[in-house]
Amino acid sequence: MAEAENNMKKEDIFRDTDTIYLKWDNYASSKLIKFATKYSGKRILDIGCSIGDYSQKLNNLGFNSVGVDYNPEYIEKARTKGVDAYVMDAYHLDFKNGSFDTVLMFEILEHLEKPKLALQEAKRVAKKNILITTPSFSKFKQLSGLRLTYYDVLEVDHVNFFAKEEITIDSGQKCYQNHRFGKGPI
Repeated sequence: MAEAENNMKKEDIFRDTDTIYLKWDNYASSKLIKFATKYSGKRILDIGCSIGDYSQKLNNLGFNSVGVDYNPEYIEKARTKGVDAYVMDAYHLDFKNGSFDTVLMFEILEHLEKPKLALQEAKRVAKKNILITTPSFSKFKQLSGLRLTYYDVLEVDHVNFFAKEEITIDSGQKCYQNHRFGKGPI
């Protein structure tokens, strides 16, 4: 093997979510689409929509999904897919109270400095429910003892690490929680 092939850089290993989705298309998980269609109301807000793949697929299934993301390049790409998308952060949603039946927060809480503030804002604009997914680090200590780690640790902008028992929303609404989409030893 040539020496140049052995010289890996940090950016070859750690994903930068500020740019990585610009290189991807059709990344939406069919399991998460199924989850969203089962529990969502008709009008959906996708917080952290990235390039709009989830909103696009849900719109194609008859939902009315709007996307928001703080990254203007992502929003521009989402709009090229026909998604009604806006540059906005999760802490300041420029929508009226109860504007959406459902709010999606798929894989974003771990990226936010103030996840509770984002959850409060999502609750404010949601009439029916908030659907959340986030990597679970419930077994991190066991894996680290084996010198293994989670794939999701390899994102430079992860600032929070949750165990499945940690995320609760005190809203008085029915909560569907602890759905597991992966298979494996954990």
